[in-house]
Amino acid sequence: MPLRRGSGSERLGGFLCRCHGWGRRCAGVVALHQFAGVFEQHVDQSVAQLKAQELTISTAVINAGLAVENAYKLYQASVKSREAAEKNADASQVRFDNGMLTNFEVVQNQQTLTASRLSELGRLISYMNAVAEFERVQKVGG
Repeated sequence: MPLRRGSGSERLGGFLCRCHGWGRRCAGVVALHQFAGVFEQHVDQSVAQLKAQELTISTAVINAGLAVENAYKLYQASVKSREAAEKNADASQVRFDNGMLTNFEVVQNQQTLTASRLSELGRLISYMNAVAEFERVQKVGG
């Protein structure tokens, strides 16, 4: 039988069943409202999961951005270190030419310069990898 609009305490979702009279609620309406409650819980859970995923992604993007900043600062420091090693190697060569240093000391300073250059290249690669990871996280999301 069709449902009619009810009023007062007999009303459940605005409908009453004609087949059971005005005082009885239709089981179908009750089941429908139970389903709506379960559906609302699922929607709430989905919203909570989306918020958690959003926080995870934003955290990943922030961490990747900080990694880029740190890698860049390390690269800048290695550039300064290499520049200082170059000046030191040049000065040691001049001192060697003037007889103030031995060949061993010049070679040590040149090895230090080579190590500084390798460190700078390694830091540059780390920086480029951090930038690539930052871009990947922004596109993919963690």
